[in-house]
Amino acid sequence: MTARNSKTSARTNKSPGFSEKQIDMMYNAAYDYFMERSNAMRQIGVYMGGKRDLYAAMGYKPVLTWDDYYNFYERNGVGTRIINAYPDACWRYSPQVVEVKPNKSSQFADDVADLEDRLSIWFYLQKADTLSRIGEWGGLYLGFDDGKSLDQPVKKGSKLLFVQALHQNNMKWGETETDITKSRYGQPKYYTLTPDASTTNLGVGNVHWTRIIHIAEKCLGNNIVGTPALRPVFNNVQNLEMITGAATEGYYRGGFNGLIAEIDKDAEFDEEAKAKFKEDMQGFINGFQKVLAGRGAKYVFPQASLALPTAFAEVQYDVIAAGTETPKRILKGSEEAKVASVQDSDHWNNAVDARRKKYCTPMIVRRLFDRLIAYEIIATPKNNRYNVNWPDMESSDELRTSEVALNRSKAMQSYLSSGAQKNMSFKVFCQYVLMLPPEALAQITDDDINSTSLYDKKTAIKQANPRQTAKV
Repeated sequence: MTARNSKTSARTNKSPGFSEKQIDMMYNAAYDYFMERSNAMRQIGVYMGGKRDLYAAMGYKPVLTWDDYYNFYERNGVGTRIINAYPDACWRYSPQVVEVKPNKSSQFADDVADLEDRLSIWFYLQKADTLSRIGEWGGLYLGFDDGKSLDQPVKKGSKLLFVQALHQNNMKWGETETDITKSRYGQPKYYTLTPDASTTNLGVGNVHWTRIIHIAEKCLGNNIVGTPALRPVFNNVQNLEMITGAATEGYYRGGFNGLIAEIDKDAEFDEEAKAKFKEDMQGFINGFQKVLAGRGAKYVFPQASLALPTAFAEVQYDVIAAGTETPKRILKGSEEAKVASVQDSDHWNNAVDARRKKYCTPMIVRRLFDRLIAYEIIATPKNNRYNVNWPDMESSDELRTSEVALNRSKAMQSYLSSGAQKNMSFKVFCQYVLMLPPEALAQITDDDINSTSLYDKKTAIKQANPRQTAKV
């Protein structure tokens, strides 16, 4: 169906709450937008006044589809890493959902623990986060035992039986909220769920929005269509694939440049000798034959010429790292081998922490828990307020932890050997120099705090040299 036919067809479906003139203006604006976008896509990669089409020369697609993103995620290692890197880091340690002023025991805390234990809710939230990054959106399907048809709002007080993570190709929507006075203006009213290899027993239409948690990252012109993680760097990932493929093919061809047989001009070959010669050559080149024998022929092996693709590949990695806001060593997974620099680690931890607080908390975690609270699936927290607390990134980072431990041990050594405890108590030192957390400070005993027991010159000499008897 062409864009103009789509425009005409769409105008036959009247939307309530708008006049005929308003509907006509909205469809004209939408039509103009898509035509402008289509024309812009035709010009992408065109230089020198249209004389050079870089996209055509490099084999880039002007318009990318869901299948393009999904295939790169499934079959390309770098594409997989780009999609997984941030969700894996953000959800590596699960957050805590707690009341603002928690009691020792509350129904809200029990219900949250039930979601964690019975439904493994953090696993599915990470999965939905990952799947939503492949395309322009994803989500979480909530299965309730309310006994109502799926096109109806979920019944309050129902039990949440299961959750199912979805990607863009699993969930489509049609009608969106058109009433500008409602909080869900512009958001879908109903979804159509379609099955594939990653889902189970889907294939239903008109699923009410209360049964879906919509997830979309880096939305630009709206709140429901995000930016696929691979889109800004898709060409570079394709370049990297071509470089590695060319390197493999180049090694295959360049590692063995063939075999030249120089036939003596006086040699005589009958048909049987020619057939045997051809058979030996094929066996040597394509099989495991290592010896060539014969009369009247001299064999020459051309010198192989191999070039390493490292420099070309590193340029693509640089661009991909910049486009995905991921340090190159993190992108390559080198942090698992403990070779990532502290600077890279700090940058990555800051980026992950920012994504947790600005995206994961409001757009994923709170959307789910707010929905469950509003429909009385879980108990309402005290004063209707709760916090989402994430573990500190630096404390969970092994490289940073080892560096902090080393610095603290050096500071402790200097403190004990310099006699500084005469002017600063051990507890003050631990609090303001070592910057120990409150729970660690609470474990310091009175003996530890007693500065005279920590440093005694006479005792120190005896410990250093048990035979020392001199008076001090």
